[in-house]
Amino acid sequence: MSDSGEDRICYQPATVSKSDWLQVMQATAEFERLWLSGERPDRRQFVRRYGDLPPGLLDAELAALCSELQAGALGVSECAGDAGIPLISTGRYQRLELLRRGGMGEVYRALDT
Repeated sequence: MSDSGEDRICYQPATVSKSDWLQVMQATAEFERLWLSGERPDRRQFVRRYGDLPPGLLDAELAALCSELQAGALGVSECAGDAGIPLISTGRYQRLELLRRGGMGEVYRALDT
């Protein structure tokens, strides 16, 4: 993935219609309400319900929300070593925990050793 951002979809508020943003905000609020009520909706199935939105827009918002909700459910995020997950070294970096997973790859919290 390059630093230029050419490999990822990035939406600026000016490029997305007001009605699309409103629909994304409503869908995100509904997803959060379901999550907080104890349900764990499948993100990909939930996104399919809103197929008329620009590709990736709702999914990106829900991915960020899911990370926040999961971190909140855990209280304090655990380091991989504390959770019994083996630590993985990549070059000089030691991966500690998976932060996010998406269509373009995975993002980890890491320690520069």
